[in-house]
Amino acid sequence: MNILSKILLCSTIAFTFAATPTSALASTDLTVEQSNESVVIYDEEITVVPLYSLPSDLKMPVVRDSLIQSPRLLGIPAINNFKLLALNEKQPFKGVAQNSALYSEQNTKGVNSATIEITNYLSKGRVAYLYKNNGKSSDTLIATFKPAANTTMGWGVSGLSSDACYYMKFPAPSNFEGFIWRTK
Repeated sequence: MNILSKILLCSTIAFTFAATPTSALASTDLTVEQSNESVVIYDEEITVVPLYSLPSDLKMPVVRDSLIQSPRLLGIPAINNFKLLALNEKQPFKGVAQNSALYSEQNTKGVNSATIEITNYLSKGRVAYLYKNNGKSSDTLIATFKPAANTTMGWGVSGLSSDACYYMKFPAPSNFEGFIWRTK
């Protein structure tokens, strides 16, 4: 096979892959329903609307994982460890880590609609994940948030179940703070 034939074959394969619908490539367990630059939603019953993006003037110091105040931030919260939020109540979170993923200290429960605000103090954009805690290792990924560098961003999330427990995950490196605010 000569070089021109190889190039044509590779181009055909690349075009076929690129032309294949995303739904055909995605796992049946995880379907991306809605996406934009700052969030990806994985559940068709959940709606997320970007609300605001503000520059962050404050800089939190970056510290080693061993200096994190709460060791509970280093693991998924137990299903029976939750905060039942009242209407208009906020559940804050914050953390700094170089090597370990950080999690909400407690699950959030009692929420149908919420505002999730994340301030990213790093000089690079990061990701944060919202999970539904199923009480086992196969928790359900609800949304991926993408706060930009040195920015505070907020998203309105609706379609959550008030009977379910939710938690946030922040992969390393991270330097963040924010809250989940029950709005409904």
